[in-house]
Amino acid sequence: MTWVANSSIKGYIGPTSTTALDDNSLDDIIHDLIQGLTNLDNTLIRPGFQPQPANMPNINQSWIAFQLVKNTDDLAPSYSFDPLIGLTEYKNEIMEYLISSYGPNAGYNLRLIRDGIKIGQNRDVLSSLGMAFISLSETMQAPMKINERWEKRYDVRLRLRREISVVYPIESLQSAEIELNRDDNSTTENIFVTQ
Repeated sequence: MTWVANSSIKGYIGPTSTTALDDNSLDDIIHDLIQGLTNLDNTLIRPGFQPQPANMPNINQSWIAFQLVKNTDDLAPSYSFDPLIGLTEYKNEIMEYLISSYGPNAGYNLRLIRDGIKIGQNRDVLSSLGMAFISLSETMQAPMKINERWEKRYDVRLRLRREISVVYPIESLQSAEIELNRDDNSTTENIFVTQ
């Protein structure tokens, strides 16, 4: 079933525009943030889930994986109505990313993230995209056994907030005919309302 063009047509209505980024664009932003804070090579920072995962780097190579693990919408969005464009919903979304750092400098790279995210200039790109840093969890040691060898791994959870607006093609009510009935059906009254 497809969305209807606007609210004057019966059926499901979808957004006509949104500031929300698609999943790949969000991954690119988080990738670039981690790369900018750690100065690791681009190829050593990767999403945790990939359709065709690349080979794991050598055990002596430091690298980072990240993945969105939790996404929470604002419980109290606000709305505005413009008869020319429709209903706009404004909300904040909280995104929580698991960042896993591997290799001989696993802990050091997470310290670079922890220290670097505190610098305003390092958060400017996030701010320009309507996003903000909320918190970074404590670092948890989570070593992995790979091919009978233990590899260093440390995890943190990065929480970010992003502002989103979504426009729905809701039209204003121009006129309506309303029939009012009493509970006992003794009186019926027709009212015609126009704007």
